[in-house]
Amino acid sequence: MLLLSIKYRWPFTSLREAERESERYLGRRVSHQELSRHFRNHVLKLWAGNRVWLYADAEQVPYKLLYLEGRDAPGVARALVTLPWFHTAYIDIDRAIVSGQPPCASMPHLYRALGDLDVDVMEFAMEVSLLKGVPLANLLRQLVKVRQEVRAE
Repeated sequence: MLLLSIKYRWPFTSLREAERESERYLGRRVSHQELSRHFRNHVLKLWAGNRVWLYADAEQVPYKLLYLEGRDAPGVARALVTLPWFHTAYIDIDRAIVSGQPPCASMPHLYRALGDLDVDVMEFAMEVSLLKGVPLANLLRQLVKVRQEVRAE
């Protein structure tokens, strides 16, 4: 979690800087070798394509689509997907769609930064009722039930 939290704040932080910050967060210094091993075995799998595939709780941080239109829209979309909160960008000439879960507190700063550019932004938020989840307990019960029925035959 230390690595993810540090990389979430600034994705280009080195492991040496994370080692220095580990003492402040954990109260003890974590060796560079241990951080490197955890980074290779756990974080890199999640951080593919400069994005973390963990999704935040949609009730706290809604999943959003940003539709960008204007001369600067492709450049803005390319810049946004380098942030860890955004997952995907579909870029066309003078148009783009960017999807992700940016923290709500970051949106006013984003709009302020986009104020000087030739880009219009329309924001769409996914309704929480549209979330789909697999009820794991029910699924496991059904699998066990099917397996028991197969053995009984």
